[in-house]
Amino acid sequence: MKPIKIYFSYGRKLIWWLFNLWRFKKLGIGSRFFKISKFTPRYISCGRNVFIWEHGRIEGIRQYNQQFFNPHIVINDCVTVQQNVHITCANIIVIGKNTAIAANVTITDIHHPYVDISIPIEFQDIEVNSVIIGE
Repeated sequence: MKPIKIYFSYGRKLIWWLFNLWRFKKLGIGSRFFKISKFTPRYISCGRNVFIWEHGRIEGIRQYNQQFFNPHIVINDCVTVQQNVHITCANIIVIGKNTAIAANVTITDIHHPYVDISIPIEFQDIEVNSVIIGE
């Protein structure tokens, strides 16, 4: 009975990977994303055996006010991200191989400067930079 269970489990993972392959910039074999709340996979390059758990937000920001960006989130091989993570990218975020990101963490390359106090902060332009998290 146990070999059949393993076979079907592997089959489900393979079906998930095949179904989602076209949605990503790159999706490595064995990677899984579980119940992500907000998600823009077209900006994500994902390595092999990446696991991202429930209720996270992983999003690329293409436009903010009148600014346009080319976001790219690179998640290298064997990265594990726990629940409730929030990754927001307008430029580039790179997470190195074999990295573990704890629950309830925010990673962003965006800064909201508050230059003109007469204009609400959400109507002011953002500044972006690069974020690189090593192995």
